[in-house]
Amino acid sequence: MSASPSRFAALALVPLSYAALHAAAILLAAPGSAGALSLGFNICAPALAMLAAWRQCLRTSWRPADGWSLVGLAFLLWCLGMAAPLAQERIASASAFVRYADILLFVLYAVPLTWIAASPFRHRNSRAVQLVDGALALALGVLFFKLTVALATHDGSAQISAAYLAWLFDVENLYLLACIRLRHWAAATRAERELFASLLVFASIYFVVAAFNNHVATLALNAEPGSLLEILVPLPFLAFVAYTLPTPLGKKRTEHRALVLRTRYVRSASPLIMCVAVLGTGLALAHSDYAFGVCGVLVAVAGYALRNVLREVRHVELRAMLRSKQSELEALTLVDGLTGVANRRALDLALERDCRTAIRNGQTLGVLLIDIDFFKLLNDTSGHQAGDESLRRVAQTLSECLKRSEDLLARYGGEEFVVLLPGIDRLGCATMAENLRAAIEQAELGNAGAPSKRLSISVGVACDRPSVLTDRLVLLRDADEALYQAKRGGRNRVALAWEGVIKEC
Repeated sequence: MSASPSRFAALALVPLSYAALHAAAILLAAPGSAGALSLGFNICAPALAMLAAWRQCLRTSWRPADGWSLVGLAFLLWCLGMAAPLAQERIASASAFVRYADILLFVLYAVPLTWIAASPFRHRNSRAVQLVDGALALALGVLFFKLTVALATHDGSAQISAAYLAWLFDVENLYLLACIRLRHWAAATRAERELFASLLVFASIYFVVAAFNNHVATLALNAEPGSLLEILVPLPFLAFVAYTLPTPLGKKRTEHRALVLRTRYVRSASPLIMCVAVLGTGLALAHSDYAFGVCGVLVAVAGYALRNVLREVRHVELRAMLRSKQSELEALTLVDGLTGVANRRALDLALERDCRTAIRNGQTLGVLLIDIDFFKLLNDTSGHQAGDESLRRVAQTLSECLKRSEDLLARYGGEEFVVLLPGIDRLGCATMAENLRAAIEQAELGNAGAPSKRLSISVGVACDRPSVLTDRLVLLRDADEALYQAKRGGRNRVALAWEGVIKEC
């Protein structure tokens, strides 16, 4: 965890100034009022931390997935826990909720922080997964409260019960500190690192202060309210406030392979944090309240299983969506962007495939090479936009003439198109070529650069039964030579290449 010099100065100055003011108030307080004054300071510190967390929400967002709003909620619960004894004195009730309200709030404060540690940063989990996480968080709060009440009312002396509670809170604080440290270690972004670094500062100091206050101040020294030892209680909250003060940004973390790997593993394992907490609390509670303990264990196991099922369903949906997107992208790479027919890459793949099929089945393969007559003059006289529109109209007209699904029309380049006719004999290829030529002629498309002012095409036809894969190149060459003959013969006609002999249709 790195921090700028200004941040280090704030981490020292803010808590020490507050502690000095707190100590002065205790020493100068009137007899009998030191406890109330000290309690006010202890309530004010988490309130300041809550405001600091919610100030961060203004910089980021209030979404629970960003973490800061949940941090503010945790500090609010701790603040209410400190203020609970004041309400207990004024409420004449013997209900367990009132008698143990402070314990409940101190327990619940850790639930939002555990939830943050258990959730992928800025996660976009489905509502069902969020509901499962919420149910686990609620179960954790209820089980831990039951466990603390069971220990507080344990048969034996009050000193023994207090010792049990102190060790229980040590376990809770240490577990939370370890989880936050793990998340900070694997933080992948600056925003995630800032969130867990501030929580790590808080949790580290809180663990030490809480252990000292519970074991030394309360159990060993039996310090009274208003003791100078209480100036330690606000320190973790004030350290959080100091750490979140605006400071210059530090260096950006280098994205090396080790960071990527540990981020991936920690993110995958982070949902276990909540389940392990519920499971451990349930097992601990089973010694004093078997029914509740078993329920806690079942909730942890069921929550983990249900969450895995929901995540797996989500992964299946994502994989299906990615496959669909991949298919769409692959389809786009095989389509000519201007005309919408197959492009040169698709033609090469289809020609090789059809040639293999023809060799395997002993079939013929027909290749029609089509060129738009006087297309350069069309561009020169009417402009390239008119030329592009003519290409689209020609491609549409030719496509409408192809009735079989296995036939392929592709743009060969510029104003040239190729039609593949697998399994059709020479007469069929010649007939199809003449049909295509006639269809363009009947479409009455304009070409201001042509002598007839009408758009027309010339077609070269090759058809043979290939015996080797390289024959597909021979078919293209023969169709090209036939097309050249059709152009030289006056255009708007079909030329055939049969066994090395070229003749007009």
